[in-house]
Amino acid sequence: MVGNDNTAVWQQQWQPEATSAADVDQLRRSVAELFDLVDSQGSFHGRAVKEKLAELEEAVTAEQPNLATLEYVQGWFRRHLPQVSGAVRRLIVSPIVAKFIGAAGDDLVTEFHRRFSG
Repeated sequence: MVGNDNTAVWQQQWQPEATSAADVDQLRRSVAELFDLVDSQGSFHGRAVKEKLAELEEAVTAEQPNLATLEYVQGWFRRHLPQVSGAVRRLIVSPIVAKFIGAAGDDLVTEFHRRFSG
């Protein structure tokens, strides 16, 4: 029964739809909030964090989102700033990122699910 509920939510979340400038703005705000979280912890990785988050944003908003970059960025945070890696993961699997992935088509959604669910 639990599996059926999860499947229903998954299918609703991943309905293909076009993304808009407002979606890009929402993603940028989410990335900025994540940077603020890292910055508030006094990380000495400030420049690298900005670079990784810029890579994440670019990977999501590309015409064909780059899942390998999302994995790489997530791994970088896991290795260098484990205290915020959960927040990075939450952003990667968030509804706003799901919208960009869903807009790229079913094949990418399937691959995203394979790489990031679990």
